[in-house]
Amino acid sequence: MESEERVDLDGDNDPEEILEEEVEYEEVEEEEIEEIEEEIEEEVEVEEEEEEEDAVATEEEEEKKRHVELLALPPHGSEVYLGGIPTDATEGDLKGFCGSIGEVTEVI
Repeated sequence: MESEERVDLDGDNDPEEILEEEVEYEEVEEEEIEEIEEEIEEEVEVEEEEEEEDAVATEEEEEKKRHVELLALPPHGSEVYLGGIPTDATEGDLKGFCGSIGEVTEVI
């Protein structure tokens, strides 16, 4: 494994010397700056619109999923008749079996 620490043995890499190097900047016209800023603003707007569309699509998918789940449940207040139940089944057994589908209010 190689160590990331480096030692300057000959002393020619003085940190202050490195920081003093001149940096040349390109002259940019004000019109170019405005164009670049407009491009950035347009890109941000497009990204925000895409995020909003994704959020709406996700909400619609969740709504459809809830709708399907509700349609799978029996209507409120429904009576369900079961046949072929063993004679030794208790009320607790039936509530436990049917409880995953919905609330059991009465066993006759």
